Amino acid sequence: MANIEIGLCGQQTEPRYAVHVRNVNFCYSKDTIVLERMNVKIEEGKIFGLLGSNGCGKTTLLRLILGRLQPHSGHISIFGVKPGSKYSDIPGPGVGYMPQELALYNEFTIEETLTYYGILNNMNINDIKQRIEMLAKLLSISNNKKRVSSLSGGQQRLVSMAITMIHKPKLLILDEPTVGVDSLIRLRIWTYLENISKNDNVTIIVTTHYIEEARKATHVGFVTNGYLLAQSPPQQLMDQYGVKSLEEVYLKLTITRRRSRRQSLNPLLFSEERDAIEVNEENQKFNKISQKNKYLSLSRMSVLLWRNYLQLKGNPLLIVSFYSLTAIIITLMALVFNQDFKDMSIAIYNGDSQSAMDSVVNGVNLLALEFSQNFSNGFEERIQSPQDVSDQSIADSTVKMTLDMSDPILSAYTNVRLLRSLVSFIKDYSLSINYNPMAYTLPFNMTTIYSTLKPSFKQFVAPGLLLAIQYGLNMVLTAFVFIIEKRGGCLERCFVNGVTAIEIILVQIIWFTAILIIQSVLSLVLSFFVFDFILYGNHLEALLLLILEGIHGLVFGMITSLLVSNDYNVMMIMVFATLPLWLISGMVWPLEALHSSMQKFCRLLPLSLPTEALRSIMFRGLNSFYPVVYMGYLSNLAYITVLLLICTFVLIKHR
Repeated sequence: MANIEIGLCGQQTEPRYAVHVRNVNFCYSKDTIVLERMNVKIEEGKIFGLLGSNGCGKTTLLRLILGRLQPHSGHISIFGVKPGSKYSDIPGPGVGYMPQELALYNEFTIEETLTYYGILNNMNINDIKQRIEMLAKLLSISNNKKRVSSLSGGQQRLVSMAITMIHKPKLLILDEPTVGVDSLIRLRIWTYLENISKNDNVTIIVTTHYIEEARKATHVGFVTNGYLLAQSPPQQLMDQYGVKSLEEVYLKLTITRRRSRRQSLNPLLFSEERDAIEVNEENQKFNKISQKNKYLSLSRMSVLLWRNYLQLKGNPLLIVSFYSLTAIIITLMALVFNQDFKDMSIAIYNGDSQSAMDSVVNGVNLLALEFSQNFSNGFEERIQSPQDVSDQSIADSTVKMTLDMSDPILSAYTNVRLLRSLVSFIKDYSLSINYNPMAYTLPFNMTTIYSTLKPSFKQFVAPGLLLAIQYGLNMVLTAFVFIIEKRGGCLERCFVNGVTAIEIILVQIIWFTAILIIQSVLSLVLSFFVFDFILYGNHLEALLLLILEGIHGLVFGMITSLLVSNDYNVMMIMVFATLPLWLISGMVWPLEALHSSMQKFCRLLPLSLPTEALRSIMFRGLNSFYPVVYMGYLSNLAYITVLLLICTFVLIKHR
């Protein structure tokens, strides 16, 4: 059977098909078929209108053409090569793509936006300036210095279209380009598209809700439920079905499709072998030039870093809040976890047991001390004549204590201070009666190592909380930035412009590491120089551990925001992955309180070994040659490596 070209008229003898989609099938899951036996041929230098209702598969087809998705079966070639292959510059500078989303950075000015995408597509500054002037006139953009966030929705869509055209690609893909644009500018856009298709041989694919405006296209294709109903010049379709509008053509095609069920309205043949031969023959008409710098480009990484700088400059409140929150948390930690408790309510009663107990039960006092009326005489007899002391004197010299144990930390602290006061009082009394004071002390000679015999809760929790600040804040900051970029379509646009997953990861790690280094220095200065936290070890070793913990947090935040599409779910996952972790990582309570088997598991958690390492640096003065310290470093490095591998895989798959 001879080859049949559907809906083509007035074609050249040997047309070259810039886009050739042959019997492509694609589904996101086994139960959901998105594209079925899709066949599209678009001649080079023509305008193709892709028409259909929402959810019919148009955007999926565009992503397949862009190389962002791979078909499950069938063949796709763009200018004679498979998109994404080494001979293809798609994704990359070979295509200009305007998604349905605006995909704009609100912090940029119009000029910065177009310059960024121009440099990303290997343009020099002079060419970029000339193109900006031309596109500003075409799209009626009056002030290039205006911030994108200050533009109306229609103006922002024009800027998004200008991004698509800035580098003069040979293939333009415009997904709903004229939504929200006034009729005059819409007419100018179509006139410009017709001009570049005829004079510059640019191939253009346009999807639109305004079916009638697709009359200006060379060919149109109607899609429903992932199936191409027809592909022909607009006038030929209207003549064929005897109607006066493309809307009526679409309606008749849809009705015919429903009646015929799965019978093909497209006369192309379905043979895998024949498809491969035909696609290969078409591909021979194009010259193939190998593309370089496909996976890692320093120029692309440089412009991505410049993008991050512009975002920071345009939204300084974000980074100011980040550093301010770090300072606030450390300040509050220093104030709350103080060495000494003050203003504790303690009452002293003289022989009134019921009043003493009631004052504690009613919450008036934390502690009530009841002294008997003969306390002094009884105590004197008890000390000076211990061998002859009577039971009554012992009872009289005993202080009755009523202690509120609902707050165990305060109660324990009060108990310890009372015992110290008692020891000090007995020493002073023994000296007053010319007795050897050492005879009335506890028979222990205790030597403390690494600290004094005045333990504090601040000393215990400080290492873990410092690490938690680094981990948590960097995790939230990175996830927040990635969520915004992914949700707004900017990440997708970066990939379409040829940016690779490796470049995204490296740039973000470099950028956020620079931010967290400043944060780590701020934490170090506030903790050890302003608030005098104990640090017997090396400052640089403590700083390195804080930096590694911050990198660990930012990579985890990156992965979470990429894997989970819903913003609220991202936040919930981060909460569930951090708060329980902190409780069983030895940060706020010793791991020795757990069962021995549970201890072994908890020591493998991300924050456990680093907390022990920082505690040893701060209070024991150990360095990285000791196992307890270098195991903290190794734990962080191991988790960072594993998370980076997962992140790379996720980004490559997402790409």
